[in-house]
Amino acid sequence: MNKLIPTIIILIISQNLLSRTVKAQFPLAIVFFSLLELFSINIKPAHANPQQCYQQALPSFAESDTADLVAWMCQGSTSTVTAKCFTTALPSFPEPLVTKRAAMLCKGAKSIAPGECFRDSIGSFSTNQSVERAYKLCKVDSPPENNPRREKRSNDGVRGVWHVAIDKNWIGLLRMYGDEGNLVLVDRKKGNVVEQRIQLERDSANGYILTGSINQTTWDKYPSDKFYIQQFSTDSMIVKNCDQTGKCHNVTFTYWGK
Repeated sequence: MNKLIPTIIILIISQNLLSRTVKAQFPLAIVFFSLLELFSINIKPAHANPQQCYQQALPSFAESDTADLVAWMCQGSTSTVTAKCFTTALPSFPEPLVTKRAAMLCKGAKSIAPGECFRDSIGSFSTNQSVERAYKLCKVDSPPENNPRREKRSNDGVRGVWHVAIDKNWIGLLRMYGDEGNLVLVDRKKGNVVEQRIQLERDSANGYILTGSINQTTWDKYPSDKFYIQQFSTDSMIVKNCDQTGKCHNVTFTYWGK
């Protein structure tokens, strides 16, 4: 036993010296692997389950109908963005129709943008008509797997959602599904709604042309739009809008996502 002690001491000293030599020669590698080991221990999944969505979305004093709506909205959620969209969309004292439309609006939402759009569009004193207008304006279409109309379209063309501000009164959403799309505009001052089918054309001189044809409108005097876009961008864009009379003015397009 006594003969083993010096041998053990020598092995310990040798191991320490070897460790110091490695650290001296490869200090960055030692730090890298040490941090990698630390991060591998602390990394946790960022996803949330439907229960977390439900807990965040449910108001403090919720009726059974509201609780059912929230549960339906949160089914299949993998993050709490749906809940944040819902709570953003609701005013302080929401009516049942407002709550229902907000839940339908935010189901599967990828950001709180639809909720902000809905809250700002219904105004302080909402009516059933203003709620329906806001819902139609702010609703983002379902993903392709839930929308057969999208599945039939080719992968060519332009895809995405843009917020459109024509002037201080007219705002709306443009949704492009390739070479076709639709544009819904709302007059915030008078409450008129205009829905247009949009056709994408390519022009070598002007980039892209979006030609609108009015599908539904509550104001017959609104002329169909024609937008001239040099290049689509995920940043805010200023584009030319020319009506049938040849009058052109600037319009702001703000990208909201796909």
